[in-house]
Amino acid sequence: LFVMVGIDFEPNHHEEVVTGVVMRRCRAINNAGNGFEFYMNRFDKTSEPTEALFEDCVAISNKFGFIYSAGQPTTKPDEPMNHGNIAVRRCRFSESRENGLVFWHRPFSKGTFTVVDTVLENNCVKYPERPDISITVSAHGVYETDTYVFENLTVIRPNPGKVISLVKRKKPYNGKPSRLMGEIKS
Repeated sequence: LFVMVGIDFEPNHHEEVVTGVVMRRCRAINNAGNGFEFYMNRFDKTSEPTEALFEDCVAISNKFGFIYSAGQPTTKPDEPMNHGNIAVRRCRFSESRENGLVFWHRPFSKGTFTVVDTVLENNCVKYPERPDISITVSAHGVYETDTYVFENLTVIRPNPGKVISLVKRKKPYNGKPSRLMGEIKS
């Protein structure tokens, strides 16, 4: 399956480095795939933590507006990971066919995701029952937790429903809970 993504960070090996990324005033519009994507599933506990800033960016009419996916397959041994720090500042994600923001981790590990002064507008076009923000973690063990900070995040929905969901999948949950902090206005 060939997926067309606006901007895609997808390292092929665990020793590659994705740090110092700064994206400003970028636009991802009408992609068959996602607007902005971090696919870090080849990283492991030896990988350098990802460091990235998205500022004043816009994603309109994509599958997901922004997605961060990281971790090992569930068949590998449990290893703590540091997913790094991702910041989204003054961005707009609108008319996504699915969720506006997606964070997906395996295992449930340290990392901070900060969303500031951002607008999610009229997302979940194809699936209006879905939340605008989806956080899915697989809790494999007792490791440091991930943190999600929302400051002045505005969600505009054409239909009533959930704004955010937190799902824990696969292996039994043994770790600390995800930290959700800040303010979401809807």
